[in-house]
Amino acid sequence: MNAITRVGPVRRTASPRHGEQGQALAIALVVLLFLTVIIGTTALTLRAEGRLTRVHADAVRARYLAQAGVERAVYELAHDRNQYDALNERWSENPGAFGWVVLGQEGSASARSGREHPFYDVRYISPDGTPRLGIVDEERKLNINKADENVLRALIAAVCKEKRLAIPEGAAKVIHDRAQAKPFRAVGELAGLKEVGPEVAQALVPFVTVYGAGAVNVNTAEFVVLAALEGLGPEGAREIIARRNGADGTPGTLDDQPFRRTEEVRDFLKLSRADFNRLARQIAVRSEYFTIEAYGVLPEAIPPVERMLSVVVWRKADGIQFVRFEER
Repeated sequence: MNAITRVGPVRRTASPRHGEQGQALAIALVVLLFLTVIIGTTALTLRAEGRLTRVHADAVRARYLAQAGVERAVYELAHDRNQYDALNERWSENPGAFGWVVLGQEGSASARSGREHPFYDVRYISPDGTPRLGIVDEERKLNINKADENVLRALIAAVCKEKRLAIPEGAAKVIHDRAQAKPFRAVGELAGLKEVGPEVAQALVPFVTVYGAGAVNVNTAEFVVLAALEGLGPEGAREIIARRNGADGTPGTLDDQPFRRTEEVRDFLKLSRADFNRLARQIAVRSEYFTIEAYGVLPEAIPPVERMLSVVVWRKADGIQFVRFEER
């Protein structure tokens, strides 16, 4: 009888090769995860950079559109041959030249009623809050660096009354004395004078300037500015505005009757020689400084993009000179 040999359970020892394969799989998974993170981060970075590039490109396009608006405004001023400036001239309000102008592929400009294409416009807000498509002459305002104290006082009182603000005592003297000692470089500096304050300073902005020789253009100035002039007053201001607006009583229309010489003001108001001599140094019929605010707009961009160039130019006999340039 053969003997039966008992065999116990067989113990299998792990192969070294199997351990190496497990380690390699773990390393591969870590590397794959690392690469996934890198690729994902790179994709997000490229996407963000692409968006920033597009935003920058849109801003540049809008800026050049605004520049086209500035150039068109300069063109209108340079080709104004009159010896006087009035509200019915092409630079003052001109929807065809300044209203939502689309630049064609060949660089030509055409006005369109729709706003779905990139366009520029040149506009400002009049003191009564009405949007205007045109340019502002600075001589329609009172130059705070040149004005007499009494004229400043009359203007401040009239503006504060119209805006229902308390009239700041001593503000006119402070402005006058400061201008004599150190001329203002911008009307915004008025807000820093405690005797004036930011609220009154803001109300004065549409009516005051730091540009020009100091004479007010009787063809373009607002009523409160004309009424503040010595020797003119509210009654004279009303008569001048009624005359220059023409038969329809509306400024900036074909039937306007602007003054072509300052002597016409004397004859129209029937002023004595003494009264006119006092007034003559305060008035003019032609402007030299103009503010151009041109906007370049990309309505199709997401979000829509707008850039504005605010420029002050000096129209001289030999051409147009840029005095101030601001972009925002």
